Amino acid sequence: MPSNILTGWLRGLHDLLEKHYRADPRTAVRTKSLAILLEVFKSNRYMYEEDLVEKAISPFLRNLASEKAIHVRLEGIKVLSIDISFSLPKTVLNGKSSIRC
Repeated sequence: MPSNILTGWLRGLHDLLEKHYRADPRTAVRTKSLAILLEVFKSNRYMYEEDLVEKAISPFLRNLASEKAIHVRLEGIKVLSIDISFSLPKTVLNGKSSIRC
């Protein structure tokens, strides 16, 4: 797959998270955006796992520990623990990302 296509859909996912996770104050909207992120990750992790973590997950869940909304924090933990931490090599989680829960 050409890199510009990869960049395009990752940019779209990043923009979605920027608008609905980072900028929207409503808990339900922020939780749904993380659920979408989880589904995108599940569907594409075998081919684009590292790109998804570096470009879409890490930038948004880096400061999950300081999240005040418990439902958003729990959904973020689900994204990190269930589908990412068990499937990625330790070097990606420990070496390239600095995500704290």
